[in-house]
Amino acid sequence: MKVYCNLILITLAIVHVPSVMTVNYANSVLLTNKHIEEAYRINPAGLKTAIQNIINGDATMEKINMMWAIPDAAYLFYLPKVTGNAEYKAAKEELLRFKNGHLLRLGHYDEINAVAEQEAVRKEIINVTNIPVPEFDQTKYISNDLLPQLGEERRSIIAEVGKTLLLAELEKFNEKPESVDFTYMCRLIGLLRSTKSPYAFTKDVWVPSKYVCMLLSFDGIRYRYKEAFGKIVVEVPIVPNTYVSLIEDDRDIW
Repeated sequence: MKVYCNLILITLAIVHVPSVMTVNYANSVLLTNKHIEEAYRINPAGLKTAIQNIINGDATMEKINMMWAIPDAAYLFYLPKVTGNAEYKAAKEELLRFKNGHLLRLGHYDEINAVAEQEAVRKEIINVTNIPVPEFDQTKYISNDLLPQLGEERRSIIAEVGKTLLLAELEKFNEKPESVDFTYMCRLIGLLRSTKSPYAFTKDVWVPSKYVCMLLSFDGIRYRYKEAFGKIVVEVPIVPNTYVSLIEDDRDIW
């Protein structure tokens, strides 16, 4: 009888772990939001630098997004990798789930990595601004259902800071194009697109040639930003043609 009771307790503990771990991630996102809000209020210039440092670092575009723009969609970055048409189909299915508010639970090790990304944001803010992480009782678990709201709150701040950073880069480009780090600007554009379109966030960016920036969205659409007549324009594939506009008129950024 004693053995039987112990088995029941062990089974209950195993079932309970994923739930607790997912809620811990929500706590980490909330804590990072509070830290970002403090930096934005006290030292907005420092917050800009923290964002710039991570964009200029070795993080992938997906990680940059998870850290700054869409922490509520962290599980999308840990989906099993598939190829070809299967990847596009899987992406569309997961985006539909995400839009409808169906949040998958992170596995134990995936959540450890996701929490580490949020901790990296807080560490960078401390390194740049010396603003400490706000006090927060992490023993009081918050609901996983709050992640979409936390994501919206995060994006509202990062979008405003990111716009300021991009305007500064565009001004530099208009004056002296060669002074602009196009890879940095490309990643910054990708981050801003993710704040505006979290359901079609930027999956990858690359600079194939001088003054040309390519972006790939999670739903498989490619966008090209390039120099034309001294300005940056964006080419958007709208079947059967390609729509071209000035970057200042790109609604997916501003």
